[in-house]
Amino acid sequence: MEELPEYQICPKCGKRSTPYMENCWNCGQSFFVETTTIINTDEAKETEEIVPGAEADFEPEKISPCRLDEMNFTDRMFAYSLLFSGEMVIEFCNCDICKEAFKESLAFFKESDPEAEEIKKEAEDTEIEGMILDLSGLGL
Repeated sequence: MEELPEYQICPKCGKRSTPYMENCWNCGQSFFVETTTIINTDEAKETEEIVPGAEADFEPEKISPCRLDEMNFTDRMFAYSLLFSGEMVIEFCNCDICKEAFKESLAFFKESDPEAEEIKKEAEDTEIEGMILDLSGLGL
């Protein structure tokens, strides 16, 4: 049986996906496109330079709750592992799914009920578009 890589990197947008996915979760690019060009990866590795401090420019991938809602189970589990490891963060938009997710997150952090009036009011009054939630700091 062929051993699969830990994850695949999309050649179009650079996002990571599970080795079992046929298309990128972000842009829909197929991972199994037939090509006629063969790249010698050994030469490419030799030419790569290791730059000290390059890790400081790391920007985590972003995903919205509405995009998570559209994923199948295995894709969602992979996204959760990236979210909890800090390699991906949640970025809210103004759709109904994101608003509901924000309200539930707010209730979770305030240890309250999502249907409580103060949670509902604060969730409605907050502009959530572009808001980032990093789950790696929760220690889950």
